[in-house]
Amino acid sequence: MTPLVESLRAGRFADAQRCFDALCETCGVRAIADHEPGLVDGVFRPRHGELPAPERLIALGRSWEQFDRAFVRDRRAHEPAVAALRRLLEESGLPSLLDDHLFVVRSLHAVVSAGEIVRADLGSIALQPHVPEATLFRRHLKLR
Repeated sequence: MTPLVESLRAGRFADAQRCFDALCETCGVRAIADHEPGLVDGVFRPRHGELPAPERLIALGRSWEQFDRAFVRDRRAHEPAVAALRRLLEESGLPSLLDDHLFVVRSLHAVVSAGEIVRADLGSIALQPHVPEATLFRRHLKLR
């Protein structure tokens, strides 16, 4: 059991928040909530300029048309982005974050959406069942 899952299970949500924030920093990945599952699949970079702010990413993650206008697939960043995401999922113990989150891999200037292609590349971590702590995560932790 990971320290994050232990903290969630024990109801120590401030500890869980610190643990998740540190893990995101270590892995170089930021999770963005409220993503429409299955909207897009792959690793993407902005068509123009910088990555949008998290609030804008949430809005873009709910509309295929808006997402498509803002991003282009980045095949060169695919493998390292998937590796960073795999590390976050393994070390957090919460693979079900794939279900409804976008992920920003800062060093690659990339956004990852985990549909069939990304899940296949993630391997067994993407096949793990939903754990009850994922519900606690969604209810009590803030994504920054």
